[in-house]
Amino acid sequence: AILYQRSVIHREDAPDERGQVVVSREEVQEPESGWHLDRRVPLALILAILIQTAGALTWAGAASERINHLERQVTDDSDLAERTARLEVQAAYMRAALARIEDKLDRAIARE
Repeated sequence: AILYQRSVIHREDAPDERGQVVVSREEVQEPESGWHLDRRVPLALILAILIQTAGALTWAGAASERINHLERQVTDDSDLAERTARLEVQAAYMRAALARIEDKLDRAIARE
């Protein structure tokens, strides 16, 4: 909580025992009234926070892009697995057809 302080200076006209005029300070605190940025906050700190925030947002954007790329790659890999399974089935049919052709050739040679 930021407290605003107002200084009230009281001056006594009568000098003290050393011959000096006594000045006393009394501080009065007012209730907090909304958001306030103290002028003592250095500009370098504000710039550092802004740069850090920009870096964090850039990093988050890059991380999001990497995740999207990996999701697309997983989708492509699942398509690749499906294609591989189809090729394996086609290779099995081709082996069966080749076995039938070899059997027919063997029978034709045996008749001659």
